[in-house]
Amino acid sequence: MTSYLVAVDPIWFDSHSCPSERPSKATNARSARRADQLRRIARACLEVGRSGSERASLDTVWRSLANGGRFDSACPSVDDGDVRILPSLGAFLVDGHAARWMRREALLGLHVVDDASFVASGPFSEESSGDTAWHVESVRGTSHASDGGEGVVVGILDTGIDASHPEFRGVDVAYSAFDEAGAVIAGPARDYSIHGTHVAGVVAGSTCGIAPRASLAVAAVMSPKGSAIAFASGLDWLLTSQFGRSDGARGVDVINASVGFAADHPRMRMLIRRALSEHRTLMIAASGNDGASGPNRCAAPARFPETLAVGAVDGAGVVASFSAYGSYAVSTQGVVAKPEISAPGVGIRSSIPNGRYRSLSATSMACPIVSGAAAVILSRRPELRSHPKRLRAALLDAAKAPIRSHPRFGNTGGVGAIAV
Repeated sequence: MTSYLVAVDPIWFDSHSCPSERPSKATNARSARRADQLRRIARACLEVGRSGSERASLDTVWRSLANGGRFDSACPSVDDGDVRILPSLGAFLVDGHAARWMRREALLGLHVVDDASFVASGPFSEESSGDTAWHVESVRGTSHASDGGEGVVVGILDTGIDASHPEFRGVDVAYSAFDEAGAVIAGPARDYSIHGTHVAGVVAGSTCGIAPRASLAVAAVMSPKGSAIAFASGLDWLLTSQFGRSDGARGVDVINASVGFAADHPRMRMLIRRALSEHRTLMIAASGNDGASGPNRCAAPARFPETLAVGAVDGAGVVASFSAYGSYAVSTQGVVAKPEISAPGVGIRSSIPNGRYRSLSATSMACPIVSGAAAVILSRRPELRSHPKRLRAALLDAAKAPIRSHPRFGNTGGVGAIAV
């Protein structure tokens, strides 16, 4: 079944105490009742997201706010099996029949999100860097083995993970996969490409990882093709699951997004902004690999001001020719320069499925270096948990390694390269 993502506008709902207070374009009684019930479900999304309620309590909230969660039989059918709430995003999923009806009625406060495919932040290239993970010593020096992100959970939105790889021996790995309709794909952990395993190895691999003692929560949202719905479903899972924490806390400590939407996608930005704000989590995103085409080619979500964008540098501290960069106008902040920070992203050796290793070059490889550095900082300074602005500041303060713009393309890379 094809699913559609419906974004709830919290500003509209916060300014209307009753879901049916303001009329919509619905022209008959049945449509009006259906619109009212849809808004009740929308309000349930917001209430559950803000209260941090468990997923198991959604049915109770839904039934109390949506009159049993079923609509008038004369209207398009939407029942418990057809609507899934993504509480962290303040959104829900409906089938195509309901989505078409909502678009036709133009219901106030509800927006059917146009889907958009996304890819691993590529194309990435293979490079020869020998048998050494040079990026580890560049970023960590000699402290790699003694100080590695203990007690920190790093969330990864990617193609999955081969958790049986030797790099992850002893690493706690949680895993869930989502198809293009946002449904969970049953089965053991797997990588639908090589990208996710490589990224995970750079975060927490035993020899290739910046934070080898961190735990991982991997959402496979490209299986093999990515969609906005899969991305949203994976993000919701990362923000609402417990991941076996002894303190009972929910959600990961930091999120790595080595993926990119080509378009700006303002509705997805609204959902990401709300989710990260409500759950007080920092998303670190790859800037993209179209830098040689000129400025202002950063991928989303890296171009969003709510994320920390990462560019790539080589071993000499020169910004890679492919590393995307640019300036983006933000209504509340003026012009925001992207990326804000850089990390090694050329010839990065890490794990790929079936026990193998490969060296790859892309901002996708630089991004997990900064995410691993975030885990190291959080293990040293646990008071920064749930304080994304302070964690962002700490990462920027740690970007002490000088960098130089690319001599031909002029790519910029933010304040410097990370070193922890």
